[in-house]
Amino acid sequence: MNYKKILYFCIFMLFVLSMKIWIGWNGIDMILYSIILFILVVLQLLKKIQLQYSKRNMIGLVCLYIGISYINKNPLGPQNLITTILFGYILFIKDLDKNQCLYNITRWFAYLMVPSLITYWLVQLNIISSPFGIMPYELGKDIFLRNPDYCIRLNYIFYQYAPYYYGIRFNGPFVEPGHLGMIAAFLLFCNKFDFSKKYNLINLIALIFSFSLAGYVLSLAGNIMIRFHMGILKPRKLFFYYISFFVVLTFAYQLTQDNPIFKELIFDRLELDEERGISGNNRTSIEMENYNNYMWATGDIKHILNGHSERDWDYIVESNGGFKGTGIVAAMVHHGLFGIIAMLLFYFVYLAYSKDKRYALMAFIFVFLMFWQRTYPFWFSWIICYAYGITLTEHKKIPTE
Repeated sequence: MNYKKILYFCIFMLFVLSMKIWIGWNGIDMILYSIILFILVVLQLLKKIQLQYSKRNMIGLVCLYIGISYINKNPLGPQNLITTILFGYILFIKDLDKNQCLYNITRWFAYLMVPSLITYWLVQLNIISSPFGIMPYELGKDIFLRNPDYCIRLNYIFYQYAPYYYGIRFNGPFVEPGHLGMIAAFLLFCNKFDFSKKYNLINLIALIFSFSLAGYVLSLAGNIMIRFHMGILKPRKLFFYYISFFVVLTFAYQLTQDNPIFKELIFDRLELDEERGISGNNRTSIEMENYNNYMWATGDIKHILNGHSERDWDYIVESNGGFKGTGIVAAMVHHGLFGIIAMLLFYFVYLAYSKDKRYALMAFIFVFLMFWQRTYPFWFSWIICYAYGITLTEHKKIPTE
């Protein structure tokens, strides 16, 4: 039996579960996390996996535990402890196993996208219309009652369709197109945008059909950074690179004026907005922006540093129509500067201990761009892409079978 494949598959399951794949909805994810943890412990007891306790990984795990405990306010809670132990397994496997695991995750993610994209197109073209039932998300929670169009999905197994909320945007088996677009862009970044590999092309196609503005921006910024790192894009060529991009963008905008899909989902969201900056900046609300601006304008040091108590935060969210937001502004209001530092502490440490500082810095910038819009720094998928991408670059070789 290939025990390493079991290890890699367990980590892959952590990867997609953190992205909120439908099999983990409504609290099932913690049950699956516990099962995965049990399997990993058994593999370790049977000495089928080898762990290495380097200073970088030890300090990184401590930082993750500090960050999770600071944000969740429950350091000894079972969810915190299970999550931290799973982070330990992710970080402590040998570097060569990290490299092979990232390679497998990228391929398996692409394999998952193939039937998902096929199902997506069959549904969108009305070739198949009968789902395998209704799949509720966050059943019994406030968001389910406030926003049923978002939470009720037509279940096509490989594709969770929200016809009245996302329409044509592709979210695969996950909750949101933005989640898929963000992580697909991160996988492309880790794999150096090497489109000679078919699995990277498939993940790019999934990203394109997510119509995720953030995913598009991340992939563009990431591609430029990787080209710098590889010495392909010299600073003097950057100006021409940007000019070419904006020429293509302008040309595409003119071609899509009669196409409502691209116009509404991409270009209209790039229009300037006096309050949001650009129209597509919808991860927070005007009310939350006002709370944040008020803190800084009045010099409210207590809330700037420590954020708001859970009681005050609940009041702010309720007065905001129940919309919490997921960007850095909401995180600032809720957790303050100390909370933001705690959430990013692991990423600082891995940057500081990396052997290839240039790549690690670019990976950190990439993470911060994601963090600006979606504050999910403790997603397994974020940690895996960041830590394994840095490790892979240090070994200078992408593994194969």
